[in-house]
Amino acid sequence: MNHADFQRSVIEILRGSPNGLTAIEIAQRLGTTAGSINSRLSKLAAYGIIGRARGTLVHHASRGNVYLAPEPTLLRVSPD
Repeated sequence: MNHADFQRSVIEILRGSPNGLTAIEIAQRLGTTAGSINSRLSKLAAYGIIGRARGTLVHHASRGNVYLAPEPTLLRVSPD
């Protein structure tokens, strides 16, 4: 999967999960392993394309990175 397709797929997956997902959960939905996407997820988060928080999801007992959908951006309209 190329970079643009990966980015679009991850954003779409995260938008469907408002409480966020772990790398393992994202990988499962993409049909791959967390180890193969961890660095790509970290880069997307570092660039601000997706959110990342350190925490615990309710359905998980362990703490770790939780990835979140990007915040919707507001369009600024400049006055005429």
